[in-house]
Amino acid sequence: MTVTAKLSQSFYDTLGEKVANELVDWLNQVDSVLRAELKDLQDAGFLRFDAGVSERFTRFGTRLEGRFREFQAGVKERLGKSEVGMDDRFSVFEANIEERFDSFAVGMKQRFKTFTTAMEKASEI
Repeated sequence: MTVTAKLSQSFYDTLGEKVANELVDWLNQVDSVLRAELKDLQDAGFLRFDAGVSERFTRFGTRLEGRFREFQAGVKERLGKSEVGMDDRFSVFEANIEERFDSFAVGMKQRFKTFTTAMEKASEI
């Protein structure tokens, strides 16, 4: 938004029309130059700010990726340990079941043998 300089009537009366108009033109030129310089400074400042923000986001993203990789490695390590633990537990469970089944089979054979012996004795009578 450009502001056009305008002088009071007393300037025109004191300096004359020509000089007062030159002064007004010069003030308007100075205003335009200063506005352009201010805009350039603002643009440069914004570019520096934007570059700084971009750099910070890049560093943050890199740190975040590193932490995620560490987390992922920790999870994989824990899962690997739990798999080993589960394998051990299943082996113990399986051995326990086999032992119980074998014991059950031995007991059933013994009972069957006792039953058949009793049946043979009963048939002799």
